[in-house]
Amino acid sequence: MSSKVVSQQLITDQFSQQRSGRSLEKSKGKGKQIVGSPAGSPRKSAEAQVEVESAEDLIRKKHLQTLREFDLNWRYGPCTGITRLERWERAESHDQNPSPQIKDLILEHEDDEDYVQNTWSSYPL
Repeated sequence: MSSKVVSQQLITDQFSQQRSGRSLEKSKGKGKQIVGSPAGSPRKSAEAQVEVESAEDLIRKKHLQTLREFDLNWRYGPCTGITRLERWERAESHDQNPSPQIKDLILEHEDDEDYVQNTWSSYPL
């Protein structure tokens, strides 16, 4: 009689093992140092770019929040069917004294629909 040896295989044996591509981080002083990355590496510049972009995102969020507050302020009249600039000009013509900061934000970003259109512009009338 011949004995047949059966080896057990795991499903994970079918796949090659790969090491994680993530770098280890060590905290030193105030910032974090990435182990295995040279000083002028693309990874460092990418991290700096992320920090710059996040600062720009924070400024943008603050601007859009200011514009939303303008949209929600009932003193300047209804805002459906008109742009923020049209509403600001209408409020100015009725001596409501809207903030000049609002007009400046709209004019600085006149090519960006998020700045020009009011909060409810995407809803049908």
